[in-house]
Amino acid sequence: MASLIRRRPLKGALKTLRRRLASAAGALKRGEPTAERVHKVRRDIKKARAALRLLKVSLPEGSFKRVNQLARDAARLLGPARDAEAIQNSWRSLKLAPLKADVAEADVSRDSTAFKKAARLLRQAQKCASKFRAGPAGWGPLGKALNASYRTGLRAWRQVQEEPSVANYHQWRKRVKDQRYQLELLDPDRDPGLASQSKTLKQLSDRLGQDHDLSVLRDQLSQEPARFGVGAETALAPITARQRALRFASQKLAGQLYAVKPRSFERRLRQHWKKALKNQINPSSQTEMKRRRVSAK
Repeated sequence: MASLIRRRPLKGALKTLRRRLASAAGALKRGEPTAERVHKVRRDIKKARAALRLLKVSLPEGSFKRVNQLARDAARLLGPARDAEAIQNSWRSLKLAPLKADVAEADVSRDSTAFKKAARLLRQAQKCASKFRAGPAGWGPLGKALNASYRTGLRAWRQVQEEPSVANYHQWRKRVKDQRYQLELLDPDRDPGLASQSKTLKQLSDRLGQDHDLSVLRDQLSQEPARFGVGAETALAPITARQRALRFASQKLAGQLYAVKPRSFERRLRQHWKKALKNQINPSSQTEMKRRRVSAK
């Protein structure tokens, strides 16, 4: 992904949007549909939409909505193939009876029509995004977008605390992924504090993803228990126990992640951006300073 460490940071977001849309469309065009390709395409789309949300403040509302809807609809077309893989992985993680053949051998190639439709939508999104402009230089627009992303994630977490429904957990998961991919664009490894926050976001995203996959499995098990070869009660107990553990861990990570106020979070990112930009502009002077510090020891 293109870095936001530049004088015009939104240009980095725009490059990421275009590259990820192109990558997703290209992956759907090449070869036969596979579970691995579905995973890659959906990940590219998520990263594209996360970058798009950074550009929202500098785009006409209609343009933002158009590309966001095209990318979202493309991802939804791939949802059944993704869920089939998630059901298999979640079932195996519970170490229950072997899956019956029609579940264990889910074939994503039967979704070739959906793949073609998704590819067409992504090409339309690419065409729209090619007309976008990166917007003004400086931190202001980017800071506003990152602040909004943090606030949206915080509100989603609070909504989960008030009503821990599957739908609310799913919405929170999506906002956590947005923030995770957006922070990656700021090269967080340059700063120990941000590197730690980036790690927390990944851990939280992974746990919420596992919880979501178990919810998909629970729903399928409730609808068609005979397909799984065991009684629904036998499988539901370990699913419930695993989700309880995952949600407890997620709440603990969220307490760390949202410990600071949105304005303080944005200020910290701005300081990181300015420092990283300065180092990028004057690499020779920074190298000389490091050499002097080492010599002085």
